[in-house]
Amino acid sequence: MPRKLAGFILAMGRSHQAALVLLSVMLFVVGIVPLEIQRRIINGATQGASFNAILMLVFAYFALALTEGSIKLALNIYRGWIGEVAIRWLRMAVLDARECHLEELTTLAEGVEMSIVLAEAEPVGGFVGTSISEPILQVGV
Repeated sequence: MPRKLAGFILAMGRSHQAALVLLSVMLFVVGIVPLEIQRRIINGATQGASFNAILMLVFAYFALALTEGSIKLALNIYRGWIGEVAIRWLRMAVLDARECHLEELTTLAEGVEMSIVLAEAEPVGGFVGTSISEPILQVGV
């Protein structure tokens, strides 16, 4: 078990965290492009552009909106999956430690372990899923 939270986050998978960072960067890059397309649609409509040109921009905007939504969905599902893996790993680590020291277990220690397994693992696991990708996404936005 890593001693620090950062070590625990990296222990849950550096490659997964890197993939989350990549998805976050893709999301804010794809989020910038629709603003330019909106500007061009409005400029084209007010400056007399052809209907086909405006229609092509509308379809491009629609495709970008679908792409952005798909990336957001994938990012949120992936974050949730990483969080669930971290929760399961943390719970198993606590239960395994309990098995190693079963003879020394007191009622108080048993209560603390159950509290960790039931209540405290959930927020830590959720944080593992969002700890690196969320700040990057917010900075990009």
